[in-house]
Amino acid sequence: MKHFLFTLLLLASVFATADAQTISITNTSVELIGSNSVTRSFYDLDKCYLTYNNGIVKLFDAAANTQLFSGDTTAVTVTSSTTWAAKRTALSRWYWRATDTNGNTFFLPRKEVNYIYKTSDNSVKAVNELSKKILFQGPLDSLVLGVSGVSNKLAYLRAQQYLDGARNEYFYPEVSTATIGATAGPGASVSVEGTGNTLVVTLVTGSSVSTTGVLATITLPNTYPNGVIPVPSPGNQAAAPEFTKVFFQGEANKNQFTIRAAGTALTTSTTYKFNVVVAGY
Repeated sequence: MKHFLFTLLLLASVFATADAQTISITNTSVELIGSNSVTRSFYDLDKCYLTYNNGIVKLFDAAANTQLFSGDTTAVTVTSSTTWAAKRTALSRWYWRATDTNGNTFFLPRKEVNYIYKTSDNSVKAVNELSKKILFQGPLDSLVLGVSGVSNKLAYLRAQQYLDGARNEYFYPEVSTATIGATAGPGASVSVEGTGNTLVVTLVTGSSVSTTGVLATITLPNTYPNGVIPVPSPGNQAAAPEFTKVFFQGEANKNQFTIRAAGTALTTSTTYKFNVVVAGY
């Protein structure tokens, strides 16, 4: 009888393992794989969120706030990750991570979420923008946004959270501004065409040009959490052979870059055009 019961328990364990759901996560999607792989459901990464506590991962539909999956970390596959530590790191790149007062770690969508901040206790609610279901509630300090401190996180939510590539480069109505530097010489000028972070900078040198210093400063319409990286290329025949005479540098105030002399002076009274794509980070 004991052997019979042991056999039944062993078979039950095998079938339970075979029937278990699993999930596979990439940087764009979540795949929910049904029992025995009979069904496979695919979700946009930002249509779901996850929680983790004591070795258990749960997957939720963000709009309905309904649970889709619950299982241990071995049932969760994440691209190019094997250990839970590596999986957690990858999820933290694709989601915003937060921790509530009960020790639950949340991986929240980066899109389609509104944030409600309460001044009296520095708490924040993350709610789905369509259904208004609460996804997370806890201290603002526990919400990892790439910046630290309440004021910096509020500034990020205010200026950066909803700034995406399409709005930034194609539909964002504001334009950058440019200021000429003394290094460019008497009579020099600078102007900018384009919107967002895709620019054409026209620099006209003056009657004398220095070999060092700031030739021009470009101020962007957006301030980024850590800084900007300008990626320039020559934009006209004058700029091409003299491109190595300048370099482009992101500045500490996180919304500007400068064009600087690199040790050899540009030709005087010459119009230079530079195409610049700026990445904020």
